[in-house]
Amino acid sequence: MSTMHKELSDALKDLDSGLARQIMLREPEADKMHLLITRLLTIAQTNKELYSAIGIEDSRDLILYRLISQNLERIGDWIENMSKYIEYLEPNKNYIKGEALNYLVEMSTLSHTICFNAINALFTGDIEEANNVILQYKETYQDRDSRIMHKLVEYVQCMPCGPLIGVIVFGLVRIAELGSETAEAAINRGIRKPSKFSESIVGDEALKKLYSTEFF
Repeated sequence: MSTMHKELSDALKDLDSGLARQIMLREPEADKMHLLITRLLTIAQTNKELYSAIGIEDSRDLILYRLISQNLERIGDWIENMSKYIEYLEPNKNYIKGEALNYLVEMSTLSHTICFNAINALFTGDIEEANNVILQYKETYQDRDSRIMHKLVEYVQCMPCGPLIGVIVFGLVRIAELGSETAEAAINRGIRKPSKFSESIVGDEALKKLYSTEFF
């Protein structure tokens, strides 16, 4: 998925329809991977030996990983849809100023960073990194897609292109939102154990009480 997203950024830069088609050809593989993971997790729900064999230590992670797989599959769908719009936009790229394309590339790169850091936080258990991902999403994208589109309109001189670029903007924001949701899952997983980040928020004594056997 990360490779598809990076290629999307490259395709947006020059509205490269050839690269966009290559991205679309890859998307079915992402769907197959999601179905495989879902099937594996479903079987593991009734087979403790299996979920131990695939590296899952806590049964609660079965639900969490299903959510993450679903989010990644949705990201793949959005990347595929945006690649289709790049194909539609390519014949009219002379009517779209470089400022608009550069901004879309920056958005795509940031969305990729948000998702990558969220996944990294999930597997490392880094609650602070996950929290930073959520803050980054809120500060840059949350409820801002309409304002971003308004900013880009002045660089688009092709009437039919405006709505297509609007969908791309919405897609990039949605991908970042899915990354933020993944970061929330990383936090929910991370707080099962005490951490320095938790201690910095509630204090050492409160943390010890929170994770004491008496508390539960």
